[in-house]
Amino acid sequence: MRETTGPAEALTRTTREGWDRFAQPCPTPARVTRRQYTAWTSARKQAYDDARLLYHSQFIVAETPLVSETMTQVELLLRLNRAEHGARRGLLVTGPSGTGKTTAVTTAALRYYHAERRLHPETVPVVYITVPPAAGAKSVSAEFAHFLGYPIPRRVNRFELTFAVAELLAELGTQLIVVDEIHNINLSNKLGGECADQLKYFAERLPATMCYAGLETVLPSLFTGARGAQLAGRFTHVRSDPYGYATPQERQRWAELVAAFDHALILLRHEPGALVNMSDYLYRRSAGIVGALTHLVRSAAIQAIVSHHEHIQQHDLDHIQINIAAEEAFTTPTARSRRPKRRHART
Repeated sequence: MRETTGPAEALTRTTREGWDRFAQPCPTPARVTRRQYTAWTSARKQAYDDARLLYHSQFIVAETPLVSETMTQVELLLRLNRAEHGARRGLLVTGPSGTGKTTAVTTAALRYYHAERRLHPETVPVVYITVPPAAGAKSVSAEFAHFLGYPIPRRVNRFELTFAVAELLAELGTQLIVVDEIHNINLSNKLGGECADQLKYFAERLPATMCYAGLETVLPSLFTGARGAQLAGRFTHVRSDPYGYATPQERQRWAELVAAFDHALILLRHEPGALVNMSDYLYRRSAGIVGALTHLVRSAAIQAIVSHHEHIQQHDLDHIQINIAAEEAFTTPTARSRRPKRRHART
């Protein structure tokens, strides 16, 4: 059982300190010309490059349809639940891996966090936890305690811990609770049932909106039986999917996403629209998965800075490995027949 927050853990979103740090946006480096950059001292160039490397390692969050829908639903539910005294309504975001579920829920949570902290800086308006594998009731309460920095006594039972955590969350004014990796709950076994009951208790005990996110595999078990029926009656469901590319409208939406990344790049030799011109290629490489596209562009940008090439071309992207699912999709016979041959890296 985790009782303290060490320096490394403080960097994660699952601690109060880590979330506060995550909520601080990375500064966007100024855009300069190659002539300006060339005139700088080596030390200034290095500082600028370091700032750009950090910026591209975090990069922007594009307002995809999923992000927009999730923010809209979270805002609506927070308003609906404000005067609710019984079971509050929540949001469930599910879909395949890499399609932006966590990004969507954390983006919505950050918007609310910043708005509330400006008005009430003493509160903890948002709590973010992940469900551990084979989670039970006590382990979920321990995740809340860990986020809040509440030391867990060695011999505390689950009921005492639950009550203490609920009291602390109410005292700190928590209004939005994000529970990620919800697919680790399996209602077909005792531990999963206890875990679901624990989250249901917090939803009823606290004046807070619950937002769950996880793989789509959670749906068959989460909505079965009496417990599942209760959840289905209280939660709005938003599904995240890979981008489509079959219709002109779908291709336009993909191009708009690529354009957002293109505009955000801060490279000395980047030509606006260069990524957009590779939209077809980027779709095939990423299989329409936002997480894969983000990794591809971020990696290429970092390599462009480190190598001093300062721009992204297709042959640079050819040699970047992304996730297994996207790579397998790219190497299917159909995809191979349409994709360009990979070129050798320049020396």
